[in-house]
Amino acid sequence: MVFETTLPAIDMGLVFVDVGDAPCVQRVIPGGRADLETPIKPGDVLIRCTATEMTGDTSTPAIERIFNCHGEDFDTCMRALNSTGIIDSGFIHRRVHAMFKRDIEDVANHEREDEYLHEIALKGRLEVDREAQAERERPGADVPDHAEPLYEDSPPAWDD
Repeated sequence: MVFETTLPAIDMGLVFVDVGDAPCVQRVIPGGRADLETPIKPGDVLIRCTATEMTGDTSTPAIERIFNCHGEDFDTCMRALNSTGIIDSGFIHRRVHAMFKRDIEDVANHEREDEYLHEIALKGRLEVDREAQAERERPGADVPDHAEPLYEDSPPAWDD
């Protein structure tokens, strides 16, 4: 899934990490501007952002352009992302437009894991596993083959 958002030019409230291909959001600072104003989550990958460049001409001191972060050096991407805040640091209203990519399968896995952990917190791990085993044994159950209980009632038989 790809989405666009706007960020404040300074004090974004994001921590990025270099994952090789493009910068990845490592952490969204709770209560920060990105947390309060954007849908960005840890794991989102920065694809593009606006960058402000100095032209050297006094009549047009800076221009804004789209910077493609995919395949670029991490430090270069971070300089581009922060360029608007550096050049226009006196103007809090300046915004950076950014495009992020989020892995839908990864999000679904995290949501399933969160649901599972929540259920375990409410009922206990053994009870959740017993319910899952009972569902697998029910005739006509549509349960994936890979759904195995975490605990078994009896230890596995060892072959000598």
